[in-house]
Amino acid sequence: MSQYTEDFKKYVFDCIEGLSDVLYIDGYDFRVVFNDTQPPGDMMMYADILVGSTYLEATINVYPSCFSIWSDGNLERLAHILLHELCHVHTDALYSWARDDARPSQKDFIVQENENLVERVSRIVSGLLPDRWWDNVALGFNRREYVKVREKSKDSSEFAKEQDFFRESSSSRR
Repeated sequence: MSQYTEDFKKYVFDCIEGLSDVLYIDGYDFRVVFNDTQPPGDMMMYADILVGSTYLEATINVYPSCFSIWSDGNLERLAHILLHELCHVHTDALYSWARDDARPSQKDFIVQENENLVERVSRIVSGLLPDRWWDNVALGFNRREYVKVREKSKDSSEFAKEQDFFRESSSSRR
């Protein structure tokens, strides 16, 4: 019998659905496996993802330690774990190629640097989402609507200054 509650499973599915839209990976087919045991030797593994870029599919493994975070009421941490795993979709093809082609002495470095990159990207994305986004994942994050709301919420002079900054920055790099 599974230890995972239906509310927990629904939250995980809602996160994946909403965040996959924001991350432009909504064309992927996601499968979620709620594992009854932790991976051998890794009691702190919360989740992992296996990406099949060729056929736009991914399997997210959720482990009991992830359910413990839910049980503790830490939705922010749980949602960030799922966001982190989904960000792997964008790095997986290059990461897999680099890891598979690397000398044995380089593999650990490549694995760690990929994790560091994915964590940075997930923090950037989290910072761009609405405040306390993890509390409202069931509402979804339609990326097109979210961009419109962000643009409308800015005072027009602030938005114009931001656009000028990006224009100046990009023209100075040419």
